Amino acid sequence: MAYQPKSYRKFLAGTVSAAVVASAIAPVASASFTDVAGSVHADDIATLVAKGYIKGYADGTFKPNKSLTRGEAAIIFSRILKDAGVKAEQGAGFPDVPASNAELAEAVAIVKAAGVMGGDEKGNFNPNATITREQMAKVVVEAFKLTKPANHTTKITDLDKAGAWAREYIQTLEANGVTKNTEFAPKQSVTRGQFASFVVRAMDVKKEVSAADITAVKLVDDKTLEVTFNGELKEVKKEDFAIQGVEIESVTIKAAAAAEAKTTVVVIKTKTALQEGKSYNVSYKGQTTDKAKVDVPVVTPKVESVSAINAEEILVTFNKNVDSKTASDVANYELKINGVSKTSDIEKIKVDGKTALIRLKDAVVFNSGDKFVLQVKDSVKDYTGKQIERFASDEITFNVTTAPKIVESTYNGTSLQLKFDRPVGTSVTLIKVDGVALASKSLTAVDDDAPGNYVYTVSLTLAEQKLAGKVGTHEVVIFDLVDTKGVLPNKASVATSTYTVTQDAEAPFVKAVKALNANKFFIELSEGGTTVTNASFTIKKGNYTFAVGGNNSQLATDVGSGSEKNKVYYEAGTLDGKPGYYVVITEPATGELNPLYGKDENSVTLNVTFENYKDSSNFIGAKYEGTVTLSKDTNKPKVEKTNIDTTNKKLLIDFDGNLSVAPSMSDIVVRNKDGVIITPTVVGLSSGADTSVVEITLSDVKDEPYTVEFKEGKVQYAVVKNSVVGYNLNANKNDAFTVTVKSTANNFFKYVEFTGDTPTVVSGSKNVIEIKYGVEMGTSALDVANYSLDGKPLPTGSKIDFFGDKKTVRITLPEGAFVTTTSYKLTIKTDVMTKDGVRIVGDLQTKTPYETVLTLTDNVKPVLQEVKYLIVNDTDTTTTKLLVKFSEALKSGVTFDTDDFKVTVQGSTQTIASISNSKDDDEYLVIVLSNTVNVNQSATIEIVPEGSLNSTITVVDPADNKATGSATATSTTKDAKGN
Repeated sequence: MAYQPKSYRKFLAGTVSAAVVASAIAPVASASFTDVAGSVHADDIATLVAKGYIKGYADGTFKPNKSLTRGEAAIIFSRILKDAGVKAEQGAGFPDVPASNAELAEAVAIVKAAGVMGGDEKGNFNPNATITREQMAKVVVEAFKLTKPANHTTKITDLDKAGAWAREYIQTLEANGVTKNTEFAPKQSVTRGQFASFVVRAMDVKKEVSAADITAVKLVDDKTLEVTFNGELKEVKKEDFAIQGVEIESVTIKAAAAAEAKTTVVVIKTKTALQEGKSYNVSYKGQTTDKAKVDVPVVTPKVESVSAINAEEILVTFNKNVDSKTASDVANYELKINGVSKTSDIEKIKVDGKTALIRLKDAVVFNSGDKFVLQVKDSVKDYTGKQIERFASDEITFNVTTAPKIVESTYNGTSLQLKFDRPVGTSVTLIKVDGVALASKSLTAVDDDAPGNYVYTVSLTLAEQKLAGKVGTHEVVIFDLVDTKGVLPNKASVATSTYTVTQDAEAPFVKAVKALNANKFFIELSEGGTTVTNASFTIKKGNYTFAVGGNNSQLATDVGSGSEKNKVYYEAGTLDGKPGYYVVITEPATGELNPLYGKDENSVTLNVTFENYKDSSNFIGAKYEGTVTLSKDTNKPKVEKTNIDTTNKKLLIDFDGNLSVAPSMSDIVVRNKDGVIITPTVVGLSSGADTSVVEITLSDVKDEPYTVEFKEGKVQYAVVKNSVVGYNLNANKNDAFTVTVKSTANNFFKYVEFTGDTPTVVSGSKNVIEIKYGVEMGTSALDVANYSLDGKPLPTGSKIDFFGDKKTVRITLPEGAFVTTTSYKLTIKTDVMTKDGVRIVGDLQTKTPYETVLTLTDNVKPVLQEVKYLIVNDTDTTTTKLLVKFSEALKSGVTFDTDDFKVTVQGSTQTIASISNSKDDDEYLVIVLSNTVNVNQSATIEIVPEGSLNSTITVVDPADNKATGSATATSTTKDAKGN
């Protein structure tokens, strides 16, 4: 068959569309031809005439019963093929097709190019010969690429009268409904009317995509293939596909309607991995072809790239999916920053497919210009267990060139959702929407653990939700957005973003109902801004319906007494950024029937009905009826790890949650490695917010294994993990158990690495900051480098001393460091430690530095800069007044002491009569002398040092800094203000 252009293949693949177009065209009235009325082919003739594929004769007739010639068939098919983009084949002429008949010559060349019709064994086309019905069957099947199902059974009675070559074509017409007669009459000539019906019915055939239409199979990864079909698939089923020796998990349509041809891309996900070095064939509906084959290459697992994506994270990209256990093991990596090993400062590693995200501890950050080298050991394995090639990166320079920014902002109906280009601090100075300052000045992290996807939310009041949810474009502005590590440039003074709210056109619906704890669940909705128009929650346990208490903004934190017991309360909110309603069922009153949980019940299934809710566009949501199962927490405290603190003579047993109280000494039995019982001196819990560690103090501790037996019911959580509000469920207690306590290689556990004590910072007198740590501190508390103001080092000349005892530190700042009185942010780094080496932090959970805002006072002295004689005009030769200018404004409302100044004229000291503020500027004073002086003489004015003539200097600025300096009056002209 001759080459067919993509446009023709698209035409063939899209015969359904062609049929739709054809059926959409109203048939031309049969009266257009004088001899068509009443013919069974009238509508089909009209359809082809309307599309311009067929024409009548000059006398106004169509002659539907006249036999069709090969030349007429070629002309009609050429018109169809030209619409599909097929062009005439060069040099495709036949000796019996005269070039003078241009239309026929072009038509013959086109059908030959498409492979639809050709010549005989003598090379002639025979344009005037009639075409038989069996010949027409072949031409139609070839033109429209019709296929016959393998299980087709023919009902044609005269198939044996057809040539052997034609029988398959005739059955194909039958299978596709192109011919409907049981008697086909294969040797008869086809009439012009029959031809019209053949073509229209063939155009109406919906071509079924088969395995023969697979053009390519692409290997995406070891469990993903993409199969491209030449044709349109509107739906796919997993059972239609098969890969020998491989179990298929799912199939989905990825893409359809490619640029030039109607193609469908199907994504196949497998449960079992495809093996390297093997070939696989994809079969579709039991069939396959050579083009459905895919080879899985053998790939040597290795590291492809290493990069620092922000100041606290390094992204390692492999060329294959890796084993999460070995790839997340810190021991399999070595990190050096500026030549210093920092492997022990890796906090955790998150593995996702081909990537490993290395997160550093809070005390370690990359600064711009830092150089690092990362080594990945060959003990990391790929998903098949093969070793990764040992890798050592070149020296990589870390550079931060931009401040953090908002990548994307959206509004979900109840809160703002903001995506940043790096992890950012959750506390900011101000957040605005359309110029309106929000009540909240904090960001809540939703997902800050995935590279390039740092998502935070901002909670909004009801009034703010109305503002943020209006149809149109909104601007979000954040003041002082900082990244989490303080790497410069780490602060965006102003970060902006926009989002658009479009007109809502869909009603809300319930997406899911999620159990949260023993008496609380969440109804997730399709959109935010949804309101309840009446008591729309119906909660049933069996036949019993709980009473609806109504909307409670505290989510039942203040219910559970009196008439509010054993009722349903609800409140709009979000869960994981998704909008919906929280629902709480409170504890029944004593003796009340039908409690949420019956005797010995640990779970309960409730029937939930939710209706009469609408979105902000007043679309009413569909009624929801379903169930939710709530469960009591049956978990009991478990030991996560143990350690021996030989310094403090303690056995440390760390549980998986905070405990309520420590077991008493009679509740445990301690034995040494020889089995000898040892009596503890003290048994208690770790101090601070973290009370998950039982500390057993002995009179003497050795670095050897101990065993500790806990009696049943002596250890319980401080709060049930599956915590509830307004419902009295006791915390679960432990079973009797024995644990072995051993020393570990890594002592940096949470209960010894960071202290729970929070420093208290106060501003002392001017130039002094006092920090009360509450515990004895080490020398690191005196290191100036461990403190900063507004993210900058303390001013040069700052001194730090212990004050009173080693629990209090006093920072003395140098004179002249602060020009104005304003707020500063003091940061105490986590490198500050107690005398026992325990770090000081601001937040024990996030282990971030301690920060506080304090006010520092202006400590720059006003300096006398200039003196002028105060004269009325340039002709004046004498005056008693001098205008004195200072470097900054002076304190208003102060009565100045004449003893604070000394005035000399030509070496002679003058008596000062009075001193007052200038009426023009706060930085000016007017000094009036008792005697008149010559303005042509030089006068010198100086601030008298404290203690020379008086004990108090009254020449001060608003922060009470005492003025200093001297100046000489030499000008005899008026200043710009007429002085």
